[in-house]
Amino acid sequence: MKRSWLGRYSWEMIQQTNELLCNHSNVEFETMGERALLARDHWEQNHLQELSLMEATKLCQQCHRFAPFKNFNGNTFVTIIRNAISTLPLEEADAAIVRSCLGHMVAGVASQEEERQLERIEREVEARQQAALLKAKPEIGKNKFGFIPGLQLFKRK
Repeated sequence: MKRSWLGRYSWEMIQQTNELLCNHSNVEFETMGERALLARDHWEQNHLQELSLMEATKLCQQCHRFAPFKNFNGNTFVTIIRNAISTLPLEEADAAIVRSCLGHMVAGVASQEEERQLERIEREVEARQQAALLKAKPEIGKNKFGFIPGLQLFKRK
């Protein structure tokens, strides 16, 4: 299920997210110089691409590992990926599993079982979305003479 999961999250938005997390906990917001520049460059080169959910999560994990901020690096990127999936049509139990798995994956502590669960749910969501698309497409039917209404077989002069 490739899509632009992270496309709406500019680097400025990531910094604002970190700053809000810092303010909420009454700790100093600060970027970490070269590490922040490396993370920003990596983010800006990749976040607009159409990615699978796993690829988007790995991008958040990679940027978390750069440690671009003084505080709350993990929380910042977990917040971003969790917001990115908020529009998925998930049942509450699956949504909780996905949020937990994504958080663990960004932090780099996900078990293989969590990754398998996430992949299973991603496949199920993709199958439901494909089925909904097929159901929503109007079928082109032929009339009683075997012709498709509105189809021109010959050029008119």
